[in-house]
Amino acid sequence: MAKVAVEKRLAKRIETGAITVRNLTSLNHAEVISKVATVIDASNTGFLLHVRRQDLLAKFTRESLTLNEVLGAKVILLLEQMNLEMTGSIVRTRRINKNLFEIGIDYSDEAPDYWRECLIDLLPRPGEFD
Repeated sequence: MAKVAVEKRLAKRIETGAITVRNLTSLNHAEVISKVATVIDASNTGFLLHVRRQDLLAKFTRESLTLNEVLGAKVILLLEQMNLEMTGSIVRTRRINKNLFEIGIDYSDEAPDYWRECLIDLLPRPGEFD
């Protein structure tokens, strides 16, 4: 029987308030992937984003049923409410439905542990911006 690799998340995920991401840009392709996205949850290693198909700007993403072409890409993004620019890598993508995608961003290689812990403490929780 073959062993199946199981992904184990070490970092606790927190649900966030509606944090807007602007200009999710691939540094590999030097192209904006999405003009806007929403952070759904976060951990001290990464973010989970929802991106609507209509917000995809890169031609190679709009014409595809998946976002597999951006897997592994280095990206830069702006957390709008915090006026914070960050870099990371796209570690997973998933099509939720016809008009919505999920993108997992890992930023753990780009920032020290203490900075990532502080960021998680500062992220708004649901209802904080209402």
